[in-house]
Amino acid sequence: PSGSTGPGRRRARRRIAVLTGLAGVAACVLGVLLFNGPAGTGAHDTATSNNTVRAAGSAAPGEYTAQGLQQNVHRLLAAAPSANAPKTAPGESNRTMELENASPGLAPAERPGSPEPAPAAVPPCVQRATGRTEMPLAAEPGRYQGTPVYLVVLPHPGDPARVDAYLVAAGCADNPSASPEKPLFTRTYPRN
Repeated sequence: PSGSTGPGRRRARRRIAVLTGLAGVAACVLGVLLFNGPAGTGAHDTATSNNTVRAAGSAAPGEYTAQGLQQNVHRLLAAAPSANAPKTAPGESNRTMELENASPGLAPAERPGSPEPAPAAVPPCVQRATGRTEMPLAAEPGRYQGTPVYLVVLPHPGDPARVDAYLVAAGCADNPSASPEKPLFTRTYPRN
């Protein structure tokens, strides 16, 4: 019969206690490293991941990326009320019972019944580069891969629920005699 005491038993218990303590410390260190990363504070990792998200999604204002262009197009269309406003067909009456003109406190130009804003204007050479003759629904200057460009949004032919977006180099705007360049980037997106 073996006894519960003796020199061999104490050493085994001490060894188990030390190993358990070391395993607990290792688990704590592993948890800290996984939570904060190897840098310790996590600030660098957060800044890096924020820059990565910005590069993949919508870039800084006026900077266009292939991945974020759809967001830019939707932002432009939302800012241009004439692009998304429902149109009444010729001969069809507007069924608002003249409420659009009863807007006290608004300047005449801000009233809903006031004339719609003019379509977005782009230099003629930029318009020719799209190969289209329609007036843009929206347009704005910016940069794409370091090149000054115009983002031009046109209605998609045959499908009013879609729009075509063109990124056209703006170099011809400074030199009107220059021939129009091909668009740097072209995509079709849902209108909304």
